[in-house]
Amino acid sequence: MRFCCCLTLLLLLCSPLSRADESRTDQLLQSAPDASRYLRTVEALAAAPAATRTQFAALALTELVETLLAEADLARREAADSDGQAKLLDWAAAVEAYAEQLLTVLQSLEQGAEPALRIHDGDTVAVDTGAQVVLLAHPRAAQQRAFEQRLLQAFCSRQLCRELTLQYPGAEPIPLTAGGVRPAWSFTRDGPRCAYLGLQLQFGAETDPGQARLLCEQLVTELAQVTRLIEEQQRHGVRVDWPGLSMTPLDDGERHLLNLTSQGDVAVAALPLLYSTPGLLENCLPWVRARLAGQEGFSLLLRAAGYNW
Repeated sequence: MRFCCCLTLLLLLCSPLSRADESRTDQLLQSAPDASRYLRTVEALAAAPAATRTQFAALALTELVETLLAEADLARREAADSDGQAKLLDWAAAVEAYAEQLLTVLQSLEQGAEPALRIHDGDTVAVDTGAQVVLLAHPRAAQQRAFEQRLLQAFCSRQLCRELTLQYPGAEPIPLTAGGVRPAWSFTRDGPRCAYLGLQLQFGAETDPGQARLLCEQLVTELAQVTRLIEEQQRHGVRVDWPGLSMTPLDDGERHLLNLTSQGDVAVAALPLLYSTPGLLENCLPWVRARLAGQEGFSLLLRAAGYNW
């Protein structure tokens, strides 16, 4: 049962980390240049003005409170259809009580407490207010990377994060937008073909034109979105592990995690066609890499029949 971590949650609000914990934290930050963008941001914030650290901590605690309350609400809804109703309701009450405690930590920040940011157990960020330590951990481990990405997006929309995490400029990509893509169409002896910035998708002569149009527009829209998201991560020094790049669905049933590195860097987007079509993302990655490298002359031909379209 996914709501079995009540005890873990209740232990998250604890006394300040020991000096041994702080030493392990400093050692990790100094010896892990290939850490995720999330951890590198935290590392950079250690030397940032107190007001910047406070802003990050406040955003993190707010995101965590909202996450916990949403989990508690979900547990209450599921309790109605569960044999373990009492346990689920107890879990929901405990989570809500923990969220209330986090609100008191938020209040201490508003009253002038200056937080420190630490790394606990290798990869979990902790907000230390001096009196209390809060681990920024999603109650479900599978959702942790998405939680970190939401926090980064919220913080970086208010701060110039490139100055914190930029490691190398890389090649300037050809601009792409995820919306408003307009593939061009041509008609060959084999059937209709759509094209977009060097990407070509060949349909069979028997393909329904309306279905072909929808598939093509969905594909190029998702690929444009993937390219934009990876370009943003690269500008923050994320070195994509192209052979290991993969996708996993989020629990909302609509969005997906694009797993970029073994260090935990991810991007979050709704990519239903790429996720549901075996081999499609892998086959399209050479085009994505060419766009990011600014290779205008690169072309890639895909055949719709190979994906049962």
